[in-house]
Amino acid sequence: MSADYQVHGSVAVITLNNPPVNGLGLATRTAAVQGVQAAEADPAVKAIVLTGAGRAFSGGADIREFNSPKALTEPTLHTLIRVVEGSSKPI
Repeated sequence: MSADYQVHGSVAVITLNNPPVNGLGLATRTAAVQGVQAAEADPAVKAIVLTGAGRAFSGGADIREFNSPKALTEPTLHTLIRVVEGSSKPI
């Protein structure tokens, strides 16, 4: 899985959806960055909520990707953090 993007009125909701702990694997990082970028580009969106599906926000890095090329493939975790922190809309 990855992350789901929905807009509710003027709020974009990006839901990390990578069971069981919403690990930040490549697909999840990519979908989250794309969600923030979509929300940034939508003038109707005034705020962004970043949440996790199930019982956890995120357990951190996806350990299945340790010591693999995916761990360093863009967007990396550092890129995701930069995108979130650089958003012109509150997250």
